[in-house]
Amino acid sequence: MSMKLSRRSLSILSLCLWMVGSILGPSIMGASDAEAQSRKEERRKKVLDYKAYEREKNRAAYGELANQKRQEAIVQLKQILGDQKRLPANTKAEMLMRLAELYFEQSKYEYNREMDTYDDLYEKWFNLPAAQQKSNPEPQPVTTRSKAFTHKAIENYRVILKNYPSFDRVDEALFFLAFMLNDIGEEKEAVDRYQELVKTHSDSAFVPDAYNAIGEYYFNNNNAYKALQNYKRAARFKDSKIYTFALYKMGWCYYNVGEFGTAIDTMKELVSETDRRMRETGEKAGISLKEEALRDLVLFFSEEGDLQAAKEYFTRYGEKRYYRKMLSRLGNIYVDQGKNQLAVQTYRELIADNPFASDNPEHQHSIIRAYWGRDRFDEANEEINKLVETYGRSSRWAQENADNNSALKESERLIEKNLRNVAIDSHQQALKRRSAKLLLLAEENYARYLGYFEKGHKSYQMRYWYAEVLYKLKRYDKATDQYEMTVAADPKGKFLKDAAANAIFSIEEYLKPMKKRLDANAKKAVAELRRRGTGVGKYAEIELHPWESRLVKACDAYAAALPDDKKTLRFLYKAALLLHDRNHYNDSNPRFLKIIRANPRSEMAQYGVHEILASYKRIENWSKLNEAAREFYNNPDVGKTSKFKGELKNIYQRATFKIAEGHAAADKWPEAAESFYGFYGEFGDSDVRDIALYNAAFYFGKTGDKLKMLDLRHEFVEKFPKPAGKDSAKAQLYQKSLSMLGDHYQALAAYDRSADYFRRLYDSANKFEQEGFTTAQDGLYNSAVYREALGDVDGALKDFADYMKTWPGNKDELTNRMRVAKILRTSGNTDKAMAAYKAIYQDKKVITGNFDVAMEAYLAYGQMLGEKGSRKSQLSHYKDGIRFFDANRAKAGSDAKLAPYYAAEMRYELLEPEYDKFVTLTIPADTKKASGALKKKVDNLATLEQKYVGVLELKQGEWGIAALYRIGTLYGNFADTLRAAPCPKKLDEDQCSIYKFGLEDKAYPLVDKAVDAFTKARQKSYELGLYTEYTIDSLNQLSRLRPAEYPANAERTPAPDYTSNPYTTADFVL
Repeated sequence: MSMKLSRRSLSILSLCLWMVGSILGPSIMGASDAEAQSRKEERRKKVLDYKAYEREKNRAAYGELANQKRQEAIVQLKQILGDQKRLPANTKAEMLMRLAELYFEQSKYEYNREMDTYDDLYEKWFNLPAAQQKSNPEPQPVTTRSKAFTHKAIENYRVILKNYPSFDRVDEALFFLAFMLNDIGEEKEAVDRYQELVKTHSDSAFVPDAYNAIGEYYFNNNNAYKALQNYKRAARFKDSKIYTFALYKMGWCYYNVGEFGTAIDTMKELVSETDRRMRETGEKAGISLKEEALRDLVLFFSEEGDLQAAKEYFTRYGEKRYYRKMLSRLGNIYVDQGKNQLAVQTYRELIADNPFASDNPEHQHSIIRAYWGRDRFDEANEEINKLVETYGRSSRWAQENADNNSALKESERLIEKNLRNVAIDSHQQALKRRSAKLLLLAEENYARYLGYFEKGHKSYQMRYWYAEVLYKLKRYDKATDQYEMTVAADPKGKFLKDAAANAIFSIEEYLKPMKKRLDANAKKAVAELRRRGTGVGKYAEIELHPWESRLVKACDAYAAALPDDKKTLRFLYKAALLLHDRNHYNDSNPRFLKIIRANPRSEMAQYGVHEILASYKRIENWSKLNEAAREFYNNPDVGKTSKFKGELKNIYQRATFKIAEGHAAADKWPEAAESFYGFYGEFGDSDVRDIALYNAAFYFGKTGDKLKMLDLRHEFVEKFPKPAGKDSAKAQLYQKSLSMLGDHYQALAAYDRSADYFRRLYDSANKFEQEGFTTAQDGLYNSAVYREALGDVDGALKDFADYMKTWPGNKDELTNRMRVAKILRTSGNTDKAMAAYKAIYQDKKVITGNFDVAMEAYLAYGQMLGEKGSRKSQLSHYKDGIRFFDANRAKAGSDAKLAPYYAAEMRYELLEPEYDKFVTLTIPADTKKASGALKKKVDNLATLEQKYVGVLELKQGEWGIAALYRIGTLYGNFADTLRAAPCPKKLDEDQCSIYKFGLEDKAYPLVDKAVDAFTKARQKSYELGLYTEYTIDSLNQLSRLRPAEYPANAERTPAPDYTSNPYTTADFVL
């Protein structure tokens, strides 16, 4: 090994010229010789002590302010030199010397700026992305300006040497000329100038430096002999500060020619001389290279091999660290020489010398290398264990060096490196030599590495190689673990593809011994399910073996990590088939689907299409079946034939319907409603489109969305009066919808619309009868009733007619006949109404079956005769009615509830002509006639009263009150007739008064009886809650007859509205 100082080192020497004193210094004009000599000595000091004044540590000297002053000085000197033509030669030479110095300073200032610019450009380039770095060339330093000023300085020195050979500083000019020539690369001319200096100016203070520079030239050009001669000449100047540097370079020259002992002695002399100068001056004098010498003695002693001498020397100087370095160096030499045992001994001595030394892990590392290099794998392995145990994270050494972070990091690095290298080397050697022993060793080492560096920066690749070794050893379970961990560690890793694939292969190898048994057991389980199961239970999932599950996951991991790889579909197919064979259809089908999407024309895809459709149907996964069939239908590369496309469409239609049915079965009403409605909207040509719409309406109703339900019911009955498709049984959906719409509008009291839908129901199917729905019969009846109430005579009559025609002999037939008669009567169809009533009361079945209705019809017929103005016919009819009543009443017995009421009205009406006649009877003034008239009035009174009592005996509230009223009016009229009777003509006024008083006495008891009858009418009205016109008339009569007791308007009675039952029966006591 040789030691050289580069051109850069010599360049640094140039700084020494300018580091001490003022840059400009005092004015040269008039400077004394003593001052010039002082500056000369200062400059010589700078050259010698170059280590203390490196350019990088004194950049401030070349700052902007100094540059400004320097520029001023250069201008000043050039002006003086140009203006003062007759300056003394020595003065002019001094000024040229100073100008050269300034030029050199300026060159260094410019050089610093050029380097700053270069540093900035280089940093920017370095921070560019790699791609941009390639397209942009790396910046290079540009030193044009600095070199220009150096050349100016050189030219000034040349002028001095040529024109002023007698200048007292000519030796200095010659030295710096040589120095600067060397700085710009003109080394040969520089050496010539140095040699000129030592020959022509042997007494110059720059001679030692010149010899040293000559030695450097030959040293750098590998001429150790000439270099040594010049260093020896420089070393003759023992008081020179360059002396120790010369000794240092002499030592290296001796070393380079193999004179290790002399080299050691020379370095020892350097150390001693440095110590002597320190003792004498108390400071470093000259160039101190003691540390360098001690460090290099490590190399020299190691080459010499005299360990004892080295140990004594370094110990004596208190520099045992250099002894350790020497031992380390010696150990390396032994390794290079193949003396591994000696190397190991040397490293062990190093470690034993200081067990907790911070560099011990490096020496232990060297021991490992020594063993491994000689194929002593077992010993190397033991030493690696020792490295981990002695210098690992939890070792005593680590505790002792806890504050030395760099040592801890280095230890960690060495442990990692050795664990990694030994694993990889043993692996490679095992493959190369086909050695099972080395393969087992590799397994152990990989495991050890990953145990220590589970997540290190190299763990990824180590784990993969560990998996490879395990696979090679047929330890497939452990290999699978490591392959899977490798895949999971880095989704873009170098070994991703191989690790993912090998994980699959490893699992398959592990399963191989048990595969036949697992397949047979699964096949048997599937057959048993088909035989014993029901519904989807026939296709229940067969549990996968854990390693089968792992195989599926490994295939999925490969597909996820490498979706576009050519092997991906094959691995997905492998997983899909396994899952499919075990009835895991919901898991196998998505994998088949990925294959179909990626390569729909492949055989794997074609198989997958059929299996997806068949399996989803088996397990009734209608949602997925729908999605798959729909996707296949829309994929032009799946199913080329129109027949198959039609089958696909039919499949996803049915699946869509099944989804809706599934929601309904699960009581998910909103989902069911939307699904059925979606089906209806999408599949306009479906045979079950009507069912979908019907169900949608039903489930919207379930959700409470009545408006939506109603809209859909309307849409259904308008669009599907006949079933979609050939299923006639679906016709009932139309009828059910009509029934429900009729019910809906009935509940809203929209009776006209309700009647319309009920009528349509009847027209559609008059036999419709379903549980939970209004039947066609009830609907038609409702329609008739609502139309009757709404005044739709024709509609009501038609509905009632159709009702009675369709359902003859129904228990409500007679009621309906009466309703028809009433409708005809109220609508003005008098003749038809009378005919209808007559047909009823003449019907023997009616007479015997419903005497009340027969009497009602009798009465109604008579009332209509009166309405036509046929009073005589009416009364005659009433007489027939009473006879009819009397003849059949007994037969009807207790069933005759209302017949007495109708008879009471007819009896009352029959008495009205007699009452009118009674009211016309008066008492004349003729005495003879008056007696006869009075008797007749009395007789008629008695007769009529008994007849009205006959009405009362029927016990019908309204007409009983009317009869009481008439009895009261009979007596009241009789009393009024007496009071109104004229006096006989033969009576004078007094006699007439007596006569009137006599009549009043007769009238008074009659008034009492009238009041009694009116009072009973009033009381019975209150008792029965019947407020009729006869109640009001009775009250008016009481107010007239007994005003004190019954003042007018004292009792306000409501107008009769018959809100109470007019058919109330009651006992009447006179």
